[in-house]
Amino acid sequence: MRAAVAAAAGATWNDGEPILTRVTAPGALACEARGVGKRYGERAVLDGVSLGLRPGDSVLLRGRSGSGKSTLLHVLAGIEPPTEGSAWLAGQDLATLDATARARLRARHVGLVFQHFNLIPDLTAEENVRLPMELVGAKGGKERALDLLQRVEMEAHARDFPGSLSGGELQRVAIARALANDPRLIAADEPTANLDEASALRVFALLAALAADGRAVLVASHDPLALRFFPRRCALHEGRLAWDSRAQS
Repeated sequence: MRAAVAAAAGATWNDGEPILTRVTAPGALACEARGVGKRYGERAVLDGVSLGLRPGDSVLLRGRSGSGKSTLLHVLAGIEPPTEGSAWLAGQDLATLDATARARLRARHVGLVFQHFNLIPDLTAEENVRLPMELVGAKGGKERALDLLQRVEMEAHARDFPGSLSGGELQRVAIARALANDPRLIAADEPTANLDEASALRVFALLAALAADGRAVLVASHDPLALRFFPRRCALHEGRLAWDSRAQS
């Protein structure tokens, strides 16, 4: 059960083994890609991409389907290693870590928000939010889970199971879960693809506001509604970083 739940939460459970907790120096980047390339066999998905996020950055990745935006998000979040170049997360060079070590790092320092929510259907909203804390051995999980559900205005549904919630409600629970271990990076991959406009606006507003806490927020989305919320915008084209609004300012 723990293995299945951990996979859905973006973590790996390893009994008796500590979670990596290296802290970056003040002012350091939350995550960074340096000349990153990513290949699947002969197919190049990313080609020489360099991008860094500072604490407090709120960044929107744009691009057509197949442009590489989801792959870049996965590399920066420590889900996949680059084929070329280097990627850094929370002060760790991801190339020096195997899949298990990357999962430990991700469990502590990254909050993931998925297109299809990835909530555990047999757990209540509160239990879904509490689960990442249990995976790293954190105490006070239930109280914090309820506080996080209140932050996303879902406290009234704490005892509800995912099957009874709407798409927008499911994504708000997923955002609360992403915050469970107080991560320095929030990475959201097409978080509004299955939502109506009103729910999408609410989700984007919640995600954008998280940068005010000093977190880096990275959202990959082709939804034009996202343009209202994220001040830094980056565009990928055929696997290359075609535009970065920070470089233009």
